[in-house]
Amino acid sequence: MSGLLVAEIGEDGKICQGEWVRRFYFHASCQPLSGSGLINNIGTEIAKNLGVGFYFKDFRPGFKAAHNTARAKGMYCQNYCGCVFSEKEQIEKKKANTKRK
Repeated sequence: MSGLLVAEIGEDGKICQGEWVRRFYFHASCQPLSGSGLINNIGTEIAKNLGVGFYFKDFRPGFKAAHNTARAKGMYCQNYCGCVFSEKEQIEKKKANTKRK
């Protein structure tokens, strides 16, 4: 898991390097199952190596309320983080549930 995080956070940091952006944020730190401490450590180290800043805030405490509000307003909320690995996992779960019925 951490190898994938390093790659993803590193790509975000590289986009900022040399641009007008002074610091960057990694989207997964708002997801309830993310390892926020690990994300903060990796992001801080990558930012230091690239010469940019890393903004970290743990948005997980408000995640469930935000999704409930969005659903109540008829907004789409995906049930996976957005990466291909998570999407594949959700597809496999759906197939398994369909076979049981």
